[in-house]
Amino acid sequence: MLYNRDRATKYMQEAGISAIIATAPKSITYFSGYSWPLESSMRQYMFTPEASSELMFPGFVLIPVEGEPTLILGSRFAMNSDDVWIRDVRLFGDNFPFDLSMTPTGLDGMIGEVMRGNSYKTPVDALVDVMRERGLADGCRIGVEIEGMGDGGRLALANELPGATLLDCTKLIRLVRMVKTDAEIDRMRKAIEIAERAAIAAIEQAQPNGTLEAIEREYRVRLGEHCADFAAVQLAAGGVGLTTQPTYAPSGGEVIFTDWCAIYRNYWADIGMSFMFEAPPELVHKKDAALKACVAAGGRALQPGVKASEVFRVMCDALSEGGIEGNEPQGHGIGLDVREYPIIVPDRGGRIVDDCVDVSADFPLEANMLINLEIGHFLPGIGAIQNEQSFIVRPGGGELLIPYSRRSPVLAG
Repeated sequence: MLYNRDRATKYMQEAGISAIIATAPKSITYFSGYSWPLESSMRQYMFTPEASSELMFPGFVLIPVEGEPTLILGSRFAMNSDDVWIRDVRLFGDNFPFDLSMTPTGLDGMIGEVMRGNSYKTPVDALVDVMRERGLADGCRIGVEIEGMGDGGRLALANELPGATLLDCTKLIRLVRMVKTDAEIDRMRKAIEIAERAAIAAIEQAQPNGTLEAIEREYRVRLGEHCADFAAVQLAAGGVGLTTQPTYAPSGGEVIFTDWCAIYRNYWADIGMSFMFEAPPELVHKKDAALKACVAAGGRALQPGVKASEVFRVMCDALSEGGIEGNEPQGHGIGLDVREYPIIVPDRGGRIVDDCVDVSADFPLEANMLINLEIGHFLPGIGAIQNEQSFIVRPGGGELLIPYSRRSPVLAG
């Protein structure tokens, strides 16, 4: 199970809500384990031209404070839920038109359940029925994630449950997700290992004046060998800006900033490094060492109770000590999204607010947060240097998610 049940319960109790309704595809994966790669892309207007851009195949997960969760899913995707950890799965909507002329009798399991059909026309119908079964329909405060439920769904739910108080809990769910379970950390470690190896292999195969397309092709192949999905590769063109253009060809003497992203079983990997086709000059070595010291200093500061802004300050101080001024490091959580809470930035007095939470955006770190720290340095006409690594927040300081063994800059070819 991926989701942190104790943490979710704690947040619900503090907010005084009896249940959460997760609606966004990433949140449904988090709370149930269910995923369908095209879910976020399929919109209603793609099937009915005059319709809206709301999700074509919405689903929900109901997570009560007490009792087991329920996954609500379209009948056409029931077979994709065979390995979820939620036992109560409710199906809605029509399935494909079946030709039953050759169908054997006595089908059981999920196939039999799908063939028997269901009693719900819409996901809201199923959700309302479950909430009434659980005693959540009247006099209860219910958190609803608004990102995956369109206006029509929210209006229908409110009309069907006039006795319930429906509250936006979108940001509460983000706060729940920012501390990782052991299962998430294991999956993230695998994702980063695959991406790191694939990136190093792609760099080692690169040739002077070769194109980004050739580098990306090798990266895609190496990812595919381990069932990971390509997400992005970007370079810093000439040290003045980022590019994903396949025809870009870095010069032989350029120091090349690279950022590599991949997805393994729904979880993101995000890594950054530099490479060259020849031995780097002393100035590049010096600036690269300052960037490594910046990330290492930030990693040591990743301890429970330390605020995000303090980690940012420590990284800036390390840069200054290395002779680099006017550059700002970055840091962010990572998981089902490429950037999640916490965000490592200065304290600007902002707050994270919805109907269920109201907390400072500069919150103290907690054990088992997974945080990427990164810093890039741009040298127009020469290139750019990049260093990005993933850490787990631990009592004694950040623990590297994997043992990075790369040289810096990596020598290509």
